[in-house]
Amino acid sequence: MSTRLYVQIPSATSERAVGVERFEDAIVQASILTPKKDLRMGEEFELRIELVNAGSKIARIMRIEDAVPDSLELRQNPTMYNAEGSALNPGGKKLDPLKTESVVLILKPTRQGRVRLMPRQST
Repeated sequence: MSTRLYVQIPSATSERAVGVERFEDAIVQASILTPKKDLRMGEEFELRIELVNAGSKIARIMRIEDAVPDSLELRQNPTMYNAEGSALNPGGKKLDPLKTESVVLILKPTRQGRVRLMPRQST
């Protein structure tokens, strides 16, 4: 008695992940972190902006606009960034792919009310 085993060999195919094109360039994403939600007049607090390059190419950070709203006062310049009004200028700092950069701001409220933080990168 003899037995035969047939094994089907798959043919070569070319596959590519769907949606990966989005990450082929430099993509900078930002998160805003602060340990305090309720602030008191004259009380300093720390605000951290986390920048992440989720892309596969080097990003050049030219400027972060609206980092310091009108109702807040910047008490100390962050390391490696120059304050220019409400913007921060890192002077074209590079952010490698899949790397993170933290920008720490020491701020103080100058008037009562709600503060809306919406920094954005400009080129």
